[in-house]
Amino acid sequence: MEKSKAIKFIKLALELSEVDIQDLDLEIDIDLFEEGILDSLDAMTFLFNLEKLVNKKIIEIDEDFEDFKISSLVSILSKY
Repeated sequence: MEKSKAIKFIKLALELSEVDIQDLDLEIDIDLFEEGILDSLDAMTFLFNLEKLVNKKIIEIDEDFEDFKISSLVSILSKY
């Protein structure tokens, strides 16, 4: 998957998770958790929605997943 498409999926998964990102420019170095964009419940919903959008089980994402940097998520999605 291309970087632009991965970022599009990340934004859509955030919107589906009902996270307000309208005024936010998602830059590649943003950590969604550290910036307060996601909390622990939102994070689980976001990851579920991301897998749904990709239409595949993302094996790098499990119950211990903690890396919510946009760059890391793009890197993972680039494999799909």
